[in-house]
Parts: sequence; structure tokens; C-alpha cells
Amino acid sequence: MYRKILVPLDGSDLAEMALPHASLLASSTGAELVLIRVCVPRFVGTPGNGDVVVQECGDRAEAELYLQEWQSRLRAKGIKASYQVSTGNVADAITNQARADDTDLIVMSTHGRTGTHLWAYGSVTYSMLKGAPCSVLVVRAPRPQP
Repeated sequence: MYRKILVPLDGSDLAEMALPHASLLASSTGAELVLIRVCVPRFVGTPGNGDVVVQECGDRAEAELYLQEWQSRLRAKGIKASYQVSTGNVADAITNQARADDTDLIVMSTHGRTGTHLWAYGSVTYSMLKGAPCSVLVVRAPRPQP
């Protein structure tokens, strides 16, 4: 059923909560996990002609090392895994990668805030729910214990 599963990671524990779910699905179906991290460009000012200067994000090498580490962990468990580092708007980069890879499923986490409106999920998750070219599995973060 699933051939490619895209997992957006930003280096946070919250984002990594999606990995056990995605790993289980990949193990069960033989799907490949494609890990993606998006570097957001920095805007550093405007030269005399009024154009905005965009500087490549400085953490690209760190992002690659982070994804390589996860790729190694997943492969050690017998899961096919690859990774991609993209630059730009996070939601757009995830959507573009999903289209380019003909992704079957995006697995991502969210804060899981309560409420009845989709905006409570967070802007990137909301964007994926609205515009992803495939199904999206949203993993809710555990609620803090009182």
C-alpha cells in the first residue's frame, strides 16, 4: 500500500515523535522512509536597489548530519531510508518533496493543542492537511501530566 513515506524533521523531540509511527508502517509495508529537513533562508537586508538579500541558512551541514544519523539508525533496523535537505518555506518544501517523490503518506507530529479549529494544529501541519498531494498522518504530542 505504501511505497514512500515522507517524514519532516526539524531536530526537535516533538518532530521525532513521528518516527516510531512511520517506522512501524515502513517495516510492515516495505516502504522507504524519506526524511526531510527544511532550512529557512535568512533575510539579511536590502542593498541600494531595494532588493532583499537572502543568505543560505547556516545550519545546512548540521541538518545533513542529523538526517544521516537517523538514516543510519533506521537502516540498522532494516528500514529503507533516505533523506533530503531543502531550503525555503517549510510547508512548500515538504509539499514539493512529496510531489517529486510520488509520496504515498506524510507522517508528522503536532503540538495537539485542544480546540475545534484546524489552526490549533500549527501552521505547517495545517498547510499539509490542506494542500498535501497525499494522505497525512498527524501524530499528536503527549499531553503534559498534571
